[in-house]
Order: sequence, then structure tokens, then C-alpha cells
Amino acid sequence: MTLLDQISDTHRRLLNPSGGCHNCPRKRVDFVPATLLRGPVLWLGEVPDATAVTEQESFAGKAGQLLRRIAGEAGVPEPWSFSNTIHCRPPENAAPKPKEVQCCLSQFVLEEIRDYSIVVLVGRLPLQALFPGARASHFRGNVAYHPDFPSQKFYAIDHPSHLPIFRLH
Repeated sequence: MTLLDQISDTHRRLLNPSGGCHNCPRKRVDFVPATLLRGPVLWLGEVPDATAVTEQESFAGKAGQLLRRIAGEAGVPEPWSFSNTIHCRPPENAAPKPKEVQCCLSQFVLEEIRDYSIVVLVGRLPLQALFPGARASHFRGNVAYHPDFPSQKFYAIDHPSHLPIFRLH
């Protein structure tokens, strides 16, 4: 059984998302826009952290700095683009509600990821948003393909804050 067989409902869900900011309970509170540059890689994170809200740039905080350093050392081609599955920081860093995820998918994320040959899913939330029901343990280290984005490769990684090296900084 392929990864796409395991997530057969994903195609239908992404083609018919519900949402937009007008339907979202967050209503653009602590909103952080995507940083979209012309390059092959888009890093899709979970939610903005406090630093990202202040700087108005995704992946600007401690975890983002670690990710950028590790990606650079690994030779990932630049320039890099950054976005988040949820564009507004949830209060007290709470887990986003499914409606918030669907609203951001339909309003921003599906269009943002469209032009990148590689989309790196940083953490569990972007993986689950684009591949509902997917288990990170099956995706991590593997390239996945999505029926709505046939020319793109999706690659799931752990969030940098879960790496042992993160705690050393």
C-alpha cells in the first residue's frame, strides 16, 4: 500500500476546503505573513512563535534560526521561503483548532505552496493538514507526493524544537 493509498480522502478535502479569514475564530490576530521568495524550497511550519509575530517573519525565532543553520550546513539550496500552516499565533501557544487549520489552508497555504518543487513539512501540524490521517513515523525520511500537487515533492521533518541540540542553545 502506498502513502497516497493510506490518505485517499485527502484529495477531496483539499479541493473543497472551508474557510477564509472571515470564518476563522482568530480573525487575523497576531498574523504573520509568509516570506515567499523565488527558490526551490518552501519550509511550511506549524504556527508563528512570539518572535515571528514581533518580526513579522516566519521562522524568525530560536527554532527557525536553528532550522536555517542546519539547512545551510546540509547544503539545501537557497533562497528559502517560509510559511506556516496557521498564520495567526494561537493564544498561549494552544493547539490550533481544526477550523483554524481549514481556514488558513483555503485562504493562504494551498496557494502559497503551489509554485515550489519541494515543500518541507516542519512538524506534525503541516503534515496532518495536507495529509490527514498521516503518521509522521511513516513520512519522516521519505518523499511524498500529493494528488493536488503532482509535480511537487513533500518531505516531513521533526520540528527543530524537538531536536536535542535545540535544548543546548
